[in-house]
Amino acid sequence: MLDALPFGVAAVDGNGVLKRVNTTFARQMGYSTPQSLLGQSLTYLFQTRLDLHQFLQEVRMVEPFDNVEVRCRGGKGVAAAVRLWGRPLQESDEAAYEIIVQELR
Repeated sequence: MLDALPFGVAAVDGNGVLKRVNTTFARQMGYSTPQSLLGQSLTYLFQTRLDLHQFLQEVRMVEPFDNVEVRCRGGKGVAAAVRLWGRPLQESDEAAYEIIVQELR
């Protein structure tokens, strides 16, 4: 069901490591399959943000965030601009945070 969504969805742990992703998220990041992203850190995927450290701190502190623009490295070396929204997950042993991704055109 998640793969049918028109936007990317990813779940990360408290350290910003990807635990679950849908196919749209993988494609937005420039990868062909979601499995190739599992275990990757957001610091690897996101090339630039004014304060990536602060962004990851918000994830660790389980703080929601809205409309954060970042540039992604891309699996094929092609950078892409995306916008992120994040919400803490309740009662999950595997992931602490869910991130929604929208491609910028």
